[in-house]
Amino acid sequence: MSKLIKTDADYSRWIQELKDRYRCAQIKAATRVNQELLRFYWSVGRDIVARDAENKYGSGFYKNLSQDLKDALPESDGFSRQNLQYMKKMYLFYRQAHTNCQQVVGNSESEMCQQLVGDFIFLVPWGHHCTIIDTYFEDGNLDAAIFYLKKTVEDGWSRNVLKTFIDSGLHLRQGKAQSSFSRLLPAPNSDLAQEITRDTYIFDFTEMTEPYKERELKKALL
Repeated sequence: MSKLIKTDADYSRWIQELKDRYRCAQIKAATRVNQELLRFYWSVGRDIVARDAENKYGSGFYKNLSQDLKDALPESDGFSRQNLQYMKKMYLFYRQAHTNCQQVVGNSESEMCQQLVGDFIFLVPWGHHCTIIDTYFEDGNLDAAIFYLKKTVEDGWSRNVLKTFIDSGLHLRQGKAQSSFSRLLPAPNSDLAQEITRDTYIFDFTEMTEPYKERELKKALL
């Protein structure tokens, strides 16, 4: 700690402000990369559905697709059979929200609804989505899924916290999440912010390799 920080309160506040601004910039960058990654995963799921790929290519489809994508993109570890199946489920599950938005009366309301859905669906890390899909995909409980997506972003939940609240049935006690959605970024000091800036899928997407260094993170994301 420099002498200026110790003796000059205004200078000390400035350093803290710069630190906070830098941290926010990191979160914004990581969130943007996460959004692009999830939009790509969404598009893969959409393609699988649109092509009726499982029926067209047979029972070994996911195994073959996984291997072919790993061959085409050897630097990426995100194309396991399980992940590809999650991508399809993600698309099938959340497209219901887009369909529901399209049924809203009035074009302006429909557009606002779709923007809202897109904002929070693509803000949550992939691992959180997999947890929600595991719980609610089979019974099609989209309301519960949306509740936990919104609460994850608004309250900055880590995946472990998310799992705990799902297991405890929090949505049953609190009802639907509010329709307003005030937070578009995780709070800088939240568990979610910590996870999203260290998400291995994001590092993989930006083609970073271990060991991860803060300077490499800034260069890759910003």
